[in-house]
Amino acid sequence: MTFLKDDWDYLKNSAEVLENYLLSSQWMWPDPSGLNDNQRQVQLMPGNVLLSISRLEAYSWLPADYTRLKDLTATIDGIIDHWKHAWDHKMKTESNMRIRLWNEYISELIKDPKIGGKNYGFQVRTRVIIQLFFQLYTGEDPSEQARIAQMDMSLRSITRDGPFIWESEIQQGFPFNPYWYLYVKF
Repeated sequence: MTFLKDDWDYLKNSAEVLENYLLSSQWMWPDPSGLNDNQRQVQLMPGNVLLSISRLEAYSWLPADYTRLKDLTATIDGIIDHWKHAWDHKMKTESNMRIRLWNEYISELIKDPKIGGKNYGFQVRTRVIIQLFFQLYTGEDPSEQARIAQMDMSLRSITRDGPFIWESEIQQGFPFNPYWYLYVKF
């Protein structure tokens, strides 16, 4: 369950610096937990916070651990609510960046689908975060949604259905619809 410990540590450490981050002019901060995910730092950004929360909430915790998680997410939610404008601004900036990065990654996959299996499990985090943003803000720009739909069609053209690619312990939190891209193989 190391992967959940990493998410837990990231979230706990993020909560400690979240207000300072939101009040800063920077739209991302160095990893607050000092962890590396596949040798890539996980920066403090709204999408990574939302993803860690989603991954942790997907797990079937014992009641005491679930209570600790709910307390931690309530703390984070309180900070976000208090600094909503700053959170929304950073999230919009990140959303634009994530869409651009996902588009670049999909373009690379189309050119050489063989690279997909090598780091797709990490790269698909970007697509999941975009989905989390869309779920939170249903008023997203329709042109952004159309761009994502086009990228999804491109990804579908080079993949086929497969098993859940992340840890099976969190699969229940990421159902096939809308997270079909977590159930592909190349």
